[in-house]
Amino acid sequence: MKARVLFLVMVVLASAAIAEAGTEQKKTGFKPAPLAKFEGGALYKAGKFDVLELHGSYHQMGRQYGHLFKDDLKKFYQLAVIDTFIKEQKLDYESAQKTSTEMFKRYPERIKKIFYGMAETSGMEMDKLLILNQLVVLSMLVGAEAHCSYIATWGDYSVDRMMVAGRHWDYPEFYKKFSNYLTLVIFNPIDGSVPIATIGFPGMIETYTSMNRAGLFAEINDGQYSGGAIAYENRTSVTTLPLFLLLDFSNIDQLDVALNSIRGNYPILLNVTDKNRSYSYEIATFDVKRKEEDKQGLLVSTNHFNHPSWGIVGPTGDPHQTVSRRTNLLALGEKYKGRFNPQVMMEVLDIPWKKGGAMRSRNIYEVIYTPKDLVLWLKTPGFSDWEKIDLKQHFSVE
Repeated sequence: MKARVLFLVMVVLASAAIAEAGTEQKKTGFKPAPLAKFEGGALYKAGKFDVLELHGSYHQMGRQYGHLFKDDLKKFYQLAVIDTFIKEQKLDYESAQKTSTEMFKRYPERIKKIFYGMAETSGMEMDKLLILNQLVVLSMLVGAEAHCSYIATWGDYSVDRMMVAGRHWDYPEFYKKFSNYLTLVIFNPIDGSVPIATIGFPGMIETYTSMNRAGLFAEINDGQYSGGAIAYENRTSVTTLPLFLLLDFSNIDQLDVALNSIRGNYPILLNVTDKNRSYSYEIATFDVKRKEEDKQGLLVSTNHFNHPSWGIVGPTGDPHQTVSRRTNLLALGEKYKGRFNPQVMMEVLDIPWKKGGAMRSRNIYEVIYTPKDLVLWLKTPGFSDWEKIDLKQHFSVE
């Protein structure tokens, strides 16, 4: 009996110690244990989201990606490419293959090496990996359109004057079936590039939302309502900018020089943020204009250009609510002026468009980022509520 009592006491004490350790981990922000490791890379879980942390040369990071995500790559290819795009959306496979291959040819060699590494360890053919990478661009072949929203607050608009950036990534509603595959990938290159975190689906090295260790944030909104639905095949795709720019630059002044030196192949709005400023680059195929804050400490961007020097009033009507989404976010900026922090930004992003916000049924994921502390909040409506991810835990140390 005494032995039994002693055993029970030990169990209780051990359980208490484990609980205390778990509480302490939450307090101190200890990095969780990885679910899997391979050649220097590791797979983690943040709530319902997979987090891939990669280290090394671009080829090595590709090998890590391919091995750690081999099952998801195959499952997601079947769901997204075969079942959804080809069978449901009637995408022609040869067109998908040709488009993705042509896009790949324009990549710098270092990025190509990621795919070479993935092909070695994933068990998937290169053409399938390239199609997964261009899942968003290829959706245009079936008539899909992107209609995203962005808001940044700082200075007098935010608590402690802290920069808080938020975005909706809006795409056709059939993308919601991909929600449980949304992934955060952290690249930690050893070639001197800046470590970068990207958001996308399995196989998507090209990203539309990214953050780097220097505190820069970049995201893309479609700009065809002002720049026209025109694309040039002999230019580097603007959809690569959130990846390339944040790997190469550590401050917003460097970004500014780079962006003023490009010729876009397609009209977009590239919204960028650091700890102290946010700009919206309105990129047409013939010019680039930097739109600064709407009010000192508040910047909003949807899907049309707003820089006065364009000499345009705006799109006719309110296509896909680009005008009303912008108007609503500006009004919400004023309503919550001085109170913005991540929690208030969550409330603002979650307000439906019909109730004076910018969130619509097409919202696939939402992001909030605070560059000061390198913290990301990620949400997929209908799949996961807001999940906090401390990127400092995953970026390599300088």
